[in-house]
Amino acid sequence: MKEFDTLEEISKTLQSGLDQFENVAGENIKKANLVIIQQYNDDQMIAITVKDDDEGVRGITVDVVSAGVILPKKDGVLDIYKEVQE
Repeated sequence: MKEFDTLEEISKTLQSGLDQFENVAGENIKKANLVIIQQYNDDQMIAITVKDDDEGVRGITVDVVSAGVILPKKDGVLDIYKEVQE
């Protein structure tokens, strides 16, 4: 089985994810809370979160996990992200 250099994969995962978010209509990657997940064999994952902290400073959190699960997508949206309708 192929082995990947973890630090290289973190860098590639972040760049690839940000490139994809730039192509999502309506998402401002400089303001939106983003999560990028890269899966590997044996349920291993790199999960990167990009968001503002409590003081409004933009930061990145990287989690490398030995076992993770991604649940199936649900049809619908979360109520906290619905647009305000007048």
